[in-house]
Amino acid sequence: MAVAAALAAPIAAAAVLLPFRASWPNTNVALLLVVVVVGVAALGNRLAGGLAAVGAAVWFDFFFTLPYGRFTIARAADITTFVLLLVVGLAVSQLAAQARRLRVITITDARHLALIHQTAALGQSPRAADLIAGHVRDQLTSLLDLQECRYEPGILLGHPPRLERDGSIWPACSWTPLSGLSCATCSASSARGADPACAVDGP
Repeated sequence: MAVAAALAAPIAAAAVLLPFRASWPNTNVALLLVVVVVGVAALGNRLAGGLAAVGAAVWFDFFFTLPYGRFTIARAADITTFVLLLVVGLAVSQLAAQARRLRVITITDARHLALIHQTAALGQSPRAADLIAGHVRDQLTSLLDLQECRYEPGILLGHPPRLERDGSIWPACSWTPLSGLSCATCSASSARGADPACAVDGP
C-alpha cells in the first residue's frame, strides 16, 4: 500500500498542478511536490519516501521543465531546481520515516512502562500472591508471545534457562518449529567452571 501510494501520489500531484504551469514559477511547484513526499514518508516507510522523492523529481522534469513532455532539461535554473527537489525530497522523506519510527518506539515504551506501573501497584495491594503471579504470567505471555508461562515458587535445582536483563537466555537456547525450545545443559564439571558458558556464581 505504501509503495503504491509512493508511485501514484507524485504523478497525481503533478497532474493537479499542471494547469498552473504557465502562471507559477517552478520553485513553487517543487515545494508543493516536497510536501507530497513528506506526506507519503510520514504515512509509509523509508522505501516509500525514497520512491516518492524520485517520482516527484522525475514528473517535475517531465511536466514542468522545457521541453515539456520529455525527460530532458534545457535551462540551468530548472536543472538546479530538479537536483534540489530530489536531494531535499530524499532527505526529508528519510527524516519523516525516522520520526515515525521513533513515535512507534515511544508509544511501545510507554505501554511497557504502564504495564510495569500496573504490576507494581498490584504488588502493593493486599491481593493474594497467586493472583499477582497470574497477572505477571499473562503480561509475559502477551509481551513475549509465549505459548506458556508459569510461576514455580521455591529454589529450582540444576541450571534451568534464565532470561537475562539484556534479553538473552542463559544457558544458550535455540528454538525450531519442530523441536521447540532447546537449551544447553551443564554437566557437573562445567558447572564448576570448566565451561565458561555454564559457570555459576558461588563456591
